[in-house]
Amino acid sequence: MSVHEASAGAMRPRTDRGVVGIAYLSFLVLAMPGTLLNVAWSPAMRESFDLPLHAIGTLLLASTSGYVGGSWISGRLTAGTRLGRLLAGSTLVSGLGMLASALAPS
Repeated sequence: MSVHEASAGAMRPRTDRGVVGIAYLSFLVLAMPGTLLNVAWSPAMRESFDLPLHAIGTLLLASTSGYVGGSWISGRLTAGTRLGRLLAGSTLVSGLGMLASALAPS
């Protein structure tokens, strides 16, 4: 091993695998609601709530507003909180929201 290879290895930043794992998990949690909405807005669901097909527009507007609001505040949260803690907290809140949706009476 040359001196250059040894010094290059020493300069390599340490990767926190826990933070990377939480980042992947939060990516999946954030992608799920949009995917599930396509499945949930089936003809059976529309008929059970007696809603027309175009009523999904209101639901998509609310969802998009939530994403925009979250994007707007994420810079402040990222600046004031450690990344791992922020990712864990956001994943927990998203997971609790999905759990509440799953447990809501139909």
